[in-house]
Amino acid sequence: MANRYQRQRKGIILLAIISLLTMFMLIGVTYVVVSGHFKRAAISNAQSRQLGVAPKKHLDSALYQLVRDTDRAGSILRGHSLMQDKYGHFSVRARIQQAVVDPTTNQYPAGRQILELRIVVDPQVLPLPLSVASNPPSQGLAMLSLGALNGRVVTFLDSVAQNVSGRIIKSSPNIVGTGVASPYNYTIRMLFPKTIANTIAPASFTGKIIVINGRDFSGTGAGLNLTGGATRYGQLTRQALLPNRSLEPTGEFQTYRRGGLNEGYDVPDYQNMAMAALINHPNNRSLQYVLPSFHRPALFNYWVNNRMNSPMGTWRETLQRVLMRPTPWDHPQFTGSNPGMSLAAILVDGFPGDATVDDDNNGITDFVDTNNNGVQDPGEPMDFEELFWPGSNDNFQALMGANNVFPWDVDSDGDGRPDSIWVDLGLPIQTDESGRKFKPLFAILCTDMDGRLNLNAHGNQMQYLAAAANNPIITSGPSNTSVGARGLGFGPAEINLGSILPNVAQYRQLLMGIPNQINGRYGANTTVGAPGIDPFSYYIFNDYPISYLDQQFSSFQTITDIHGELGRGINTAGNPVSEIGGIPAANLSTLNNYPTPSGYRHTIADNPYELNLVSPKATDQVFTPQELEMVLRSHDSDNPLQPSPGPDGFWGRGDPNNLPTGALGDNNGDGFDDADDDKNGIINDIGEAMAIGSDHVILRESPSRLFRLTDAVNGSSEA
Repeated sequence: MANRYQRQRKGIILLAIISLLTMFMLIGVTYVVVSGHFKRAAISNAQSRQLGVAPKKHLDSALYQLVRDTDRAGSILRGHSLMQDKYGHFSVRARIQQAVVDPTTNQYPAGRQILELRIVVDPQVLPLPLSVASNPPSQGLAMLSLGALNGRVVTFLDSVAQNVSGRIIKSSPNIVGTGVASPYNYTIRMLFPKTIANTIAPASFTGKIIVINGRDFSGTGAGLNLTGGATRYGQLTRQALLPNRSLEPTGEFQTYRRGGLNEGYDVPDYQNMAMAALINHPNNRSLQYVLPSFHRPALFNYWVNNRMNSPMGTWRETLQRVLMRPTPWDHPQFTGSNPGMSLAAILVDGFPGDATVDDDNNGITDFVDTNNNGVQDPGEPMDFEELFWPGSNDNFQALMGANNVFPWDVDSDGDGRPDSIWVDLGLPIQTDESGRKFKPLFAILCTDMDGRLNLNAHGNQMQYLAAAANNPIITSGPSNTSVGARGLGFGPAEINLGSILPNVAQYRQLLMGIPNQINGRYGANTTVGAPGIDPFSYYIFNDYPISYLDQQFSSFQTITDIHGELGRGINTAGNPVSEIGGIPAANLSTLNNYPTPSGYRHTIADNPYELNLVSPKATDQVFTPQELEMVLRSHDSDNPLQPSPGPDGFWGRGDPNNLPTGALGDNNGDGFDDADDDKNGIINDIGEAMAIGSDHVILRESPSRLFRLTDAVNGSSEA
């Protein structure tokens, strides 16, 4: 019995050991499973905290803010968008109640050329019904007169005309008697949009929403003061000189823009912060000075010398309202990859103002010495109220720029010279995959395009026809056979493109195309708009003379010149005379010979203002942005016509035997090396891309018709 008992005990010990091993194995498996779940949960939690937005979405957001404005807290673009600069903040929304049709024809008015809408304006602006006893707010009060909305832009937010805009040509409030019901409170008329068919059902517009913008450039500008101490029409205060309103409470911001930010001019100043200026040398067109978007050196200079007059509590707060770039004294670790604007570069002697001097007499010398040991210890803040104190060593020029000095952050246009500063548009802090936090910043370059030639709107056929005919103008004096200037400045079509084109033949090709090969600006039918008189011309030019010799059929007292073809001078009797340039052989001209009472050419037919720049269904074939890319953004790296410096490795006409500059020497005596094609003092820079005489090549073939119609832009990118 004892031996049997001992054998049983040995089996129990083995079983216990196996059980313990099994338990340890289960503990290990449990640990692996739990740790795996914990790891996945940690990764999921980190991903939920990671804000990863595609760069393209960031750029889209920045563009929307720049164009449409924003109320986003922390965005320096608040109040400085392009649309607010044009229309102000006086837009109103309305709901379309009915699209009116002619009861006799059941068609839209004026032969389906007019769209008349009965609308319900936002009740907070105009009550419904609008009666003689109504008491609307000030914005609605301004809409009560007949024609109050004439000329303003209306945009459809939905319906078949979504995103289509047009000008109001007639407007009137629908004022009814007290107690009388009415389904609408306003009526507007506009030309029927060219981008949609004028046969669509009127019900397609019913219930849809439109936006009526404020009147173009009718505001006073920022900082209007209408208090009792102001003049009768108000006056602008120093608040206008503090343009950064990114963190301002809504009420204060409304006061800042009260008079409308759509002032009646556009120059790069404190009222137009988005606009930049690239100022070229008058003789050689080389870039000489850059005034960046959202930075005004003159404004900064003004406040440095008038800090005591600031309405802000402190000098640091004043700088926050004046400067739109993240500043190094507020963000000491931020340089924006621009050491020239770092805190070390600005504080030449290491401290704001003059070192060891209490410049502002506030009892603090350079820094707050919390332990009174006479040296700045970590964590002891500097006295930035002394920053840029007049006469101090602080590097004031770091924020100013100068001729041929470009201290800015980013080269936005790719010409080799910084032209933009970093700005914060209020986008949230993000975390990348490594856990590093970053703040999206943007560099914006917004330049005025008004001074540039527009290959779609400028020029017309009479310019190359007159140049081909070269008929003289008979004037008094010894130069009575000169051709002279032509036109009266009627419109943009009188701006002559001949100066940038090598000859008359290429001017004609640009407009008319190359027969049986490629269309020009006027499309396949080679006429402006449709052949003859376009329908809208009857409304636009209904009182204009139809011929220079049929002046008696109009109300004009002087000869009009829609085509810009007439030369003018003073005859021997001292009277002004106008001479027709003449039309050469028929193979050069496509001007329509639409008959007139006197038998002369009808000047309304096929005039340059029948060109359709809007509708994709138009017979004209204007150049698209894609076709204009090489001209509009010649230096951008993603340009479809991005050039390569060619076999010699130099931009422009560099000398491959003279490394690293490629200089050729000043052989023509103009003060610049011959290899400096753009005459900016720099040899071998991208501004010389595609210079005439270089060996540059295009990386990809262009789809643009411009390079097949003319070789004017195949040379220097500045042509």
